Amino acid sequence: MTPLCLPTLAPAADALQAVIAARRDAQRIPRDWRNRLGGVLRNLPAMPGLAPMQVMARGTVLTGAYRFGLTTTEPVSGNDPHQKFFIRLQDCTDFVIDGLTLRRGRNAILLHRCRRFRILNINLSDLDGYGITLFDCSEFEVAGIRARNLLCSAVMALGDTSMGLIHRVDACGGRGFLNCDAAIHLSQCTHAVTVEDVPERNHEAYSIIEKTKRPHCIEMSRMCLQGNRAQGIYLEGAIACRISRSLLDGCNKEGICFDWGTACCELTQSIVSRNGRRAAMTTAEIRADFIERFPLLPDNSSSIKLPGISLDNAAFNTVNCNLVVGNYGGAVKLIRACSGNRFHWNLGGSNTRGSNEHISFAWFNDLGAGDSLGEFAGILPCDIGPSYENMYRRNRILG
Repeated sequence: MTPLCLPTLAPAADALQAVIAARRDAQRIPRDWRNRLGGVLRNLPAMPGLAPMQVMARGTVLTGAYRFGLTTTEPVSGNDPHQKFFIRLQDCTDFVIDGLTLRRGRNAILLHRCRRFRILNINLSDLDGYGITLFDCSEFEVAGIRARNLLCSAVMALGDTSMGLIHRVDACGGRGFLNCDAAIHLSQCTHAVTVEDVPERNHEAYSIIEKTKRPHCIEMSRMCLQGNRAQGIYLEGAIACRISRSLLDGCNKEGICFDWGTACCELTQSIVSRNGRRAAMTTAEIRADFIERFPLLPDNSSSIKLPGISLDNAAFNTVNCNLVVGNYGGAVKLIRACSGNRFHWNLGGSNTRGSNEHISFAWFNDLGAGDSLGEFAGILPCDIGPSYENMYRRNRILG
């Protein structure tokens, strides 16, 4: 295997946690991972030839099963408040979940340490939790997902989830306002996280370096993520993942955020529009985002808007060939020690529509060093410092 090759940076940049973690973990990422993923997808199971199984009315729990096709004949409600996941599979291989329609309930699907599977044609609405959660899974396809009015993410990939394709996801109207509620959420963790911690306790107060289980080698495409209270996509420590041909529109926070050591990821051939208004802010949202000192505007939106694309402690990512238009707090924002990222051939305009009497925004902002919002209270699990060696070439983004 030939691993990813990362460029040389200045010594100050090489001392950053995001860069150290990227160089460490790139050694296990094949440079041709997208070609390998193509081979994986061609060999995934299809419903014909699998043992048919029906989802039970009160949900399904399987451990160690293989070569089965799980389906439903009619919409179901998982409204038992004591039922954490409607479908929970562990250590299963070579299977398909197809056609589930779930209305109300907590969390829909949890897969833990599963391999070689497809999740297809899932319709989820009004859940008070997550749609599909993949924890330490590999070799998969998730496609044809429709999510409406979920409290948390439509799809979350956690830990060492890898070698998968997530596409044709239509997620609108997400209600949750935390970063971890973004429509698509890729999240790292430590080895201390167990399946019983998911999803409430897998967001640990550890540094970038300490979180060694990272989602990687995941392709995401043809997604429509609109009108979500949090971000469209939140990458939290992901490495070597790619988003393409997607619409990230009208989210109250950023369209996409590369955060917490996210490295070697790419956003390309996508539309990032009308994000970052921070409208109708509640006291809980203001407190969660550490923006108490910024005044509200007459329309009850925050005066401190967000950009279409933000990077925070991110390294070696690429943003290219995107249309970035109509965002409230700028097109791109870098904050806290971003290094080696590249922004090429992006087009857009009208990305400062949130400028107001208190704050004016530019299409690009590098906020550099400092914990200006007081998020870490003097305890620094990430780097609070300037950004280094980020490259901008042939972008045309006006305002």
